[in-house]
Amino acid sequence: MAAAKIAVPRAVLSVIDRAIQLHGAAGVSDVTPLASLYGWHRAMRIFDGPDEAHLTTLGRAELSREPLFDLPPVLHDQFR
Repeated sequence: MAAAKIAVPRAVLSVIDRAIQLHGAAGVSDVTPLASLYGWHRAMRIFDGPDEAHLTTLGRAELSREPLFDLPPVLHDQFR
């Protein structure tokens, strides 16, 4: 779930940003809804929880899985 909460908003903002670039000055004006869409979706990334919180959750979940190689116990236990 954390991976989706990171990837989907980034993809949406990327698409909106490209559309703004294609529309030029009209993309940041009230002529198109792109500027308001960008602002709303950027705010949603914060409302849902900052990306750093989701990245931390994802990182901890990955580090708690079966290790691919042997780490010294001191290093492995730091991330649990």
